[in-house]
Amino acid sequence: MSRLYPIIIAAAVVAILGGCASLLGGAARSGIPAGPDAGADDPASSALEQPVLPPEEVVLRTSAMEPQGLILTSVDGEDAVAVASSGVILALAERDDELLAVRISTTTPEGVAVAIGSDCRIMEFSPLQLTPPRVDGFSGTLLCSGQEQTLVVFDAGMPRAYVLLVPLSPVSRLSFRDLSADGELEIVRSSIVFEMDGRRELLVEAYRWDRQDLVLLASVPVLRRANAALDRLERILRNEVVAIPDHVLVPVEGSPPASSLGSIHTVVVPRLMELALPIDAARWDLPHEISLNGNIYRVVLEVQLNPLVSEPVRTRGLE
Repeated sequence: MSRLYPIIIAAAVVAILGGCASLLGGAARSGIPAGPDAGADDPASSALEQPVLPPEEVVLRTSAMEPQGLILTSVDGEDAVAVASSGVILALAERDDELLAVRISTTTPEGVAVAIGSDCRIMEFSPLQLTPPRVDGFSGTLLCSGQEQTLVVFDAGMPRAYVLLVPLSPVSRLSFRDLSADGELEIVRSSIVFEMDGRRELLVEAYRWDRQDLVLLASVPVLRRANAALDRLERILRNEVVAIPDHVLVPVEGSPPASSLGSIHTVVVPRLMELALPIDAARWDLPHEISLNGNIYRVVLEVQLNPLVSEPVRTRGLE
């Protein structure tokens, strides 16, 4: 199983109880299993519907933070707090101008905080439900030293939280989507990477949170798959008299309908050198022009940013 270690923060972990500080690998994998799921009537499972935390958890939160000089962060006037499971609170707090991801538990008095960084402002914050109604943690958008970043904090059933911090840029995006249609959200990372031949490849990776770590399910190089779809299209056109419907091969610049060509003696299907498309979309329609017997036709490639499907790129009407 591949794991997402390259984008996990290697952070200083500050022990809340007693104010002791120790340097540990931030958000390392825990061998301790997460707590049981909250039931339907559990306050934790209905955290999104409850504007006010249960009184005992409010007491726990304030008593754990205030003696150590931690100030709970607010976003648009609301506390940056998520109830991850029964008796567990995940929150954002500050101390000495440093932003911290805090995990507090009724069963683990020595809860700890992972240092995220200084000069950080919270732009968005929301509880994260990968499998509703359970709350797995929270996600948000930070602005740290002028750089936008996606922050994801999970409860891994251990004293410190599991933290991901991914820069937001035109070449990197993190999103949450139900790729397998099973009611559980996967974590999707889309990145522009350079191949050895200099081409800009779009790499899409799907991860699943197993309550202790992020596990890589699959990845797909979208540009390669798009060119593989064009390979299939060219083989079909070279081996057959045109029997493809005219709505699949749309004439361009006065070309006759493809159905009127009969046999094909010249086929030109250019391959793609890059994908100039938004990397945070779930799917695209990508028009592409080809040539048959010197005439120009347009096909449409249907692109899904989903590594879990067998063919993420198909020619519309053909496959």
